Amino acid sequence: MGNDDRVPELSIRSFGYMYLADNDGDEVLMRAPYFGRHKDIVLILGGQAEALECPAESGFRLRPTQFEAAITPKTRWIMLNLPSNPAGAVYSDEDLRELGAVLAKHPDVLILSYEIYEHILFDGRTFLSFAAANSSLKDQSAEPDLLGRLFSFASRCCCRAERTAR
Repeated sequence: MGNDDRVPELSIRSFGYMYLADNDGDEVLMRAPYFGRHKDIVLILGGQAEALECPAESGFRLRPTQFEAAITPKTRWIMLNLPSNPAGAVYSDEDLRELGAVLAKHPDVLILSYEIYEHILFDGRTFLSFAAANSSLKDQSAEPDLLGRLFSFASRCCCRAERTAR
């Protein structure tokens, strides 16, 4: 298969994590608004995408109480997009720690912290990843590093865990 015929690795790598852990009907919690392709891939993998509405009044951010209330015995993943696409919401260090405290109570729930826009902040803030804010949750965290998307390369990406292992 030539380079022009590749299936975009963005989708394969990001959701390969879910494929490995997903059983038919497992829930993936997604803060909404969300990037439309994310839901499609969850459904293709046999998962159940559950939208958690994050309105403008909350700064388009998921709140810990909302996250906690949404977790069911079928929940396997929470997907965060930091800063969020398409709403542009940025989570504070405290926001991330509070979400991490909820996740810590549910060891069977994993987080896909999709942080490809970490270098695109316009208000003087510094970026803090979910993993950096919650280092004790590394076994529950997946963080694709999508260099191609961020820096406009061809559709290529690598995962930080894979880079570290090399």
